[in-house]
Amino acid sequence: MLLVCNIYIKSNFHSNAFRTVIAVDIDPRKIEMAQHNAELYKVADRIDFIIGDFLKLAPYLKADAVFLSPPWGGPNYLSAEVFDVEHMDTLNG
Repeated sequence: MLLVCNIYIKSNFHSNAFRTVIAVDIDPRKIEMAQHNAELYKVADRIDFIIGDFLKLAPYLKADAVFLSPPWGGPNYLSAEVFDVEHMDTLNG
């Protein structure tokens, strides 16, 4: 089982490599678009879509692998002394 975050199209691709995919995104619109794409690719039956904050849900989810695609923070990443999840909000402004 694979856990995918920030998923728009990636969950469809990964569903071919894993029997089951859990797709998590905080944005309901992205979940809606990903569900639509999953139906087009005929893989919707293998993907569980969850609207929520991955960092809050992660302790309750079980997967064999995790694919994270954090939001792009722009050129501020280049000047960051620390680049990790805990500091992303400050990079995004």
